[in-house]
Amino acid sequence: MTDEPNSYDVSTFYTFFPVEEKMLVTHQKALTASMVTHAVKGTIILATEGINATIAGEAEHLRAYVVEVKRILSCEFSER
Repeated sequence: MTDEPNSYDVSTFYTFFPVEEKMLVTHQKALTASMVTHAVKGTIILATEGINATIAGEAEHLRAYVVEVKRILSCEFSER
C-alpha cells in the first residue's frame, strides 16, 4: 500500500434536450445508481429542459460514468 492519495478529476457538462416529466424519477434513480457503481460523486440536476452536472472521481471512472449517462438519457454532450 502506498501513502499517495488518489487523484481525482472534476467533470462538468450540461445539455438542453427534452426529458419527459414522467421519466424524471426513473432517470434520476438510474443516474444515482450508476454514480455508486462507478464511484463518482457530485451533483446532477435533471429537469424537463435537460441535464446539468458537476461530478468528481478517478478519471477512468468519470469516463465510464459519462458514457452511462449518455446511454441512460439517449443524449450527446461534451464534458469538460
